[in-house]
Amino acid sequence: MQRAVTALRSDRLDEASRLVHQVLREDQSQAEAWHFLAGIRLRQQQPTEAAAALHKVMELNPGNREAGLELIGVLRGLDRDEERLALCRELVARWPDDGRVLRAMGLAGWELGDLEEATEAYRKALELDPTDPDTLCDLTLLGRSDMVSSDVLRAALRNPLLDWRPRARLHFALGKQAESAEQYAQAFEDFTEGNRIRRAHEDFGIARKLGNAGAFLRLFEESDRLNGCGCSSRRPVFVTGMPRSGTTLVAQILNTHPEIQNLGERLDLQTVISEWARRADLKGELLESLDQMEPDVWARMGEDYLARLPEPADGVRYLVDKMPFNVNLVGFLRLMFPEAAVIVCRRDLMDVGVSCFGTGFSETAFSYDLYELGQFIGMCDAMAGYWQQRWPDYVHVVDYEDLVTAPDAVVRGLFERIAVEWDEGWRSFHTTRSAVRTASISQVRRAIYQSSVGRWKRYESHLEPFRAGIADARKRLGNKSQAPG
Repeated sequence: MQRAVTALRSDRLDEASRLVHQVLREDQSQAEAWHFLAGIRLRQQQPTEAAAALHKVMELNPGNREAGLELIGVLRGLDRDEERLALCRELVARWPDDGRVLRAMGLAGWELGDLEEATEAYRKALELDPTDPDTLCDLTLLGRSDMVSSDVLRAALRNPLLDWRPRARLHFALGKQAESAEQYAQAFEDFTEGNRIRRAHEDFGIARKLGNAGAFLRLFEESDRLNGCGCSSRRPVFVTGMPRSGTTLVAQILNTHPEIQNLGERLDLQTVISEWARRADLKGELLESLDQMEPDVWARMGEDYLARLPEPADGVRYLVDKMPFNVNLVGFLRLMFPEAAVIVCRRDLMDVGVSCFGTGFSETAFSYDLYELGQFIGMCDAMAGYWQQRWPDYVHVVDYEDLVTAPDAVVRGLFERIAVEWDEGWRSFHTTRSAVRTASISQVRRAIYQSSVGRWKRYESHLEPFRAGIADARKRLGNKSQAPG
């Protein structure tokens, strides 16, 4: 095992895998070796194999709490929701006084719609440690500020040993609390500090992304000659748009229809495009010229994408792939799936900016600086505007403001675009048991509301850098985006 450990530390993953398999061939009962193999598989981006190895660990050693918690995280990424929830309950029964186990149960319950069970798990976690920053922030994110006071959040911040990540989260939680109390100056101060902390540790290459966006716009100016080259399947429905523009809400509404199943946020489209670009030996992160691709490649790319999707549930004809950042890839979608429904969500850019700035995204750094955020949102909106102008019959636009003020008309238009019958069941989208893993988790557990429209006006005096960033993106990419505010 020591040789396998050394190989892994040197990032020689194939060698580490071979060595640990040698150990397991001699003795299949070594839980430590199975656990080590799971770590290798995760590094190799093979979560299904990692889950199998972690299951073996739990079979050999049911008392391995770390393996159980790791398996919960892997199952979450694999969308194996019922299995994940069952494992959470099993771990809670075994370790009812472990805060991490209770938080895992709480998050699973919230994401999967078991709100009572989730609240009870978080309540117990809070009793065990009233100052735990993760519990406090999770409860605030999930809209349970009745269980957490701003004084408690401030007290948690005074811990001198607190890592920068929970420190940033606490500031976003405090901002949310202050906004709920209509203390908008304090809210923006906390949002700004949370973003400042994250920006100090995470960079964002906005200049490169703007350059790529400009290349994409030029790339598809001459793409009409490739019409009809793609896959004829209508099974995938793509929901995309700017972050915080209503993509999660649209996907949840669609998921209520008996013929539509929401798969959540998936990276399959980006993976397929990148892999086929590498196969064709093309330079750059994505394509530089459509002329380098044989026409039949687009249909084969579409079939490759379809092969990666799970089997639909009984009676389901359409599968929703909801990913905001795919807004940059709509041109590729039109070539790969010319018959598919592509839904682009748009929203007042100022509301998008404020929502992103106050959300505290932990995996993407585009929202940590107001000027860069303006550039990024301006870029996304320019892309959305370009696709809408270029292919108005292919791109179905949903404006957030229309969705929350005249929902029946917007939902009817969505169903017509996908070609399914009207279904009144959409009104219960907020009570439907389905997985939600995005920053909109607490919002889509509520009926449609209009209070977020015009939210940016509470912070208008702080938003000049954001406006300037939008203006810069518009200048670089052309006047295809909305006028902010």
